[in-house]
Amino acid sequence: MLARTGRVFSVRAHVLLLVTLIVTPVLVLVGILLANVAATERTRLEDSMFEAVRRLATTLDRELAGLEYTLFSLANAPVLQNGDLPNFHQYIQKIAQVRDAAIVLRDPSSRVIVNSSIPPGEPVPQATSLGPADREAREAGRTVVSNLFTGLVVQRPNVAVVMPVFRNDQLAWFLSLSIAAEQIADVFDQATFADHQTGVIVDRNNVVVARSRDHDVFVGTRARLNLVNAASGEGRNVSENIEGERIHTFYTHSELSGWTVAISTPETALNSSATAPMQVILGLGAGLIGLSFVSALLLARQFSIPIERLAKGAAALGQNQPPPPLQTSVREIRHVWDNLRHVAEDLGTRTRERDEAECALRALNATLETTVATRTAELTESNTRLLMEMERREDSENQLRQVQKLEAIGQLTGGIAHDFNNMLAAILGGLQLIKRRLPEIDPVVLNIIEGVIDSTNRAAQLTRRLLAFARQQALSPQPADVNKLIVGMSELLRRSMPELVSMETVLAAGLWRVHVDANQLENAILNLAVNARDAMPEGGKLTIESANAYLDEAYADEHPEVSAGQYVLIALTDTGRGMTEEVSARAFDPFFTTKQDGQGTGLGLSQVHGFMKQSGGHVKIYSEPGAGTSVKLYLPRYTGPEHVVQDPPAAAEPRAAASSELILVVEDDDRVRAMTLGLLGELGHPTLEADGAVAALRLLDAHPEVKLLFTDVVMPGLNGRKLVDEARQRRPDLKVLFTTGYTRNAVVHNGILDPGVYLLGKPFTLEELAHMIEVVLKS
Repeated sequence: MLARTGRVFSVRAHVLLLVTLIVTPVLVLVGILLANVAATERTRLEDSMFEAVRRLATTLDRELAGLEYTLFSLANAPVLQNGDLPNFHQYIQKIAQVRDAAIVLRDPSSRVIVNSSIPPGEPVPQATSLGPADREAREAGRTVVSNLFTGLVVQRPNVAVVMPVFRNDQLAWFLSLSIAAEQIADVFDQATFADHQTGVIVDRNNVVVARSRDHDVFVGTRARLNLVNAASGEGRNVSENIEGERIHTFYTHSELSGWTVAISTPETALNSSATAPMQVILGLGAGLIGLSFVSALLLARQFSIPIERLAKGAAALGQNQPPPPLQTSVREIRHVWDNLRHVAEDLGTRTRERDEAECALRALNATLETTVATRTAELTESNTRLLMEMERREDSENQLRQVQKLEAIGQLTGGIAHDFNNMLAAILGGLQLIKRRLPEIDPVVLNIIEGVIDSTNRAAQLTRRLLAFARQQALSPQPADVNKLIVGMSELLRRSMPELVSMETVLAAGLWRVHVDANQLENAILNLAVNARDAMPEGGKLTIESANAYLDEAYADEHPEVSAGQYVLIALTDTGRGMTEEVSARAFDPFFTTKQDGQGTGLGLSQVHGFMKQSGGHVKIYSEPGAGTSVKLYLPRYTGPEHVVQDPPAAAEPRAAASSELILVVEDDDRVRAMTLGLLGELGHPTLEADGAVAALRLLDAHPEVKLLFTDVVMPGLNGRKLVDEARQRRPDLKVLFTTGYTRNAVVHNGILDPGVYLLGKPFTLEELAHMIEVVLKS
């Protein structure tokens, strides 16, 4: 008889204990992951609040810039420059009525001369609330935005844009345009606020100018938080409202007015938004755990009940009684039960048969042990395969997250590059017009202008790198021989290397051809060579190799973004310091660099990565600290037909056009449009202008002599591509030249220009504009 030792537990208890031991580590890991998810979501929400307040400040500056442009037009009106004040009075009354504003002309002593709100001939009130703004405009010599004040004619809170007007380099008048604070509040209509968020704009005296909710109650009151004295940039302020609730205020400053723009939200709203995904996951996890325990109980029942009945049958067998019937789905238990039943039938006959039954039982036990051992080995092998599959899936998920992160950053950088290119276009064009229109320029001023032009070109290069990383640059791929390309740029590469660095090229014979933008591929190779040079400050060796390569299915499984097939390999290997695994993992991140400040932007490898992905290729880094670095570029093999592409003629010195063809300029940005008209004027072309597609179509119908349509691509309403489609239905022979600072998908698809499309990227120089117009008109 077997002796009982220690505590005895049921099969059900053992199954539940096993499930608990499996689930507990998973719960701990899930808890840690959920905490990280909540923290990441909180950071994302705060970043989105900062982005919202920046967009709100940009919208405010755009509205104020429109008022400034109106004043600029009035200040240059001939009736004012000629001193014809009665006609100027009638003129500004029409403008004021359209803009729902008050326009006032004052002399240098701030005495009111003309007021659009007072009919001609009636007395004009002399008191004014714009004395401080006049003094500031006089001292600064430029347009200023006033703080909030109460209008004298219309008793309501107003803000004004004040511009000093000069005649013969002497201050002649102050010209101001006042609008109601309610119009400033209209900027909130262009933003989307949650129910718990409140937007507010305060002037330089910390007085509320506009508020997204209860505007009429708070306008003109002092803001509860003194954000004017905060840092000149942006930031966040945490305070409590009168109910004791913690409020987070995200603020920034308007560049044009110096006002403060802020958005407030309760801390509870931030926390609830950050923890909402965690609550859903916790609820789902609790349900799954409950389901696991219920399933474990049902599974334990499938074992415990047959085993209990098996014990009762064994007891009956010991008393020479037949065992009761048993129904079970467990094969082994059923097998044992059948053997016990057969033993019970034979036990009452002969002892010999009993001995045979005992031998059979021993044989059955041996078989059962063998079966258990075999099954255990099978389960061990299955578990090993499952662990390997989990590791492979985790690696794939990590790569997918990295790709998604770079894709999100790429979309952001593409949008930033678009805005920068528009601003740089206005700056570069304006500087070139200044150089050409001033007959004599002081050498010091000329050096300053040249320095600003150089800085603008460098900024344009930076935006091009941003677009390259975002895979949004316009490529012009052609069949290319990589070996000839490397040989052709060998001299440039050798001049880029110091004397301590030797360079060797190993080019494979019979190299396949590729379909790629050769200029961008040369830039990528040059970028990698310069990085290799910087990694070898004490000298070393750079090896550039080419070869035919095949990436198989196994490699494609490890790198989900790669398709298996034939590739042309370009490898650049240096003997420099190498990179750690952490640095190598972040090497393609934008603005990440290990160089000292001022020695790199951190966009070189990002640009290479974006170009390779946009070209359908793949880039891989192999590096170890102290053992050098090898960067491998894989470009898909090209098997299409050969065709010769003639290089376009180089841009020559701009000159007046031989034939003065009428050009229609379509651009929604006022500054860029004005700059473009000025450059075309320098080239001798008569021009028409439109700020959108609707106005452009009207001008085309009214002026059949228009020979060239020069249009922006990205515009509100109809974009440039749709405008051209509409125009060519009316004028099939119309020449078209596109311009843009951001390609999107209107004229560029998968990074390739549409056939027959001429595109001039922003910013552009006078030489580039003249060259492209000549090419398009001759096409």
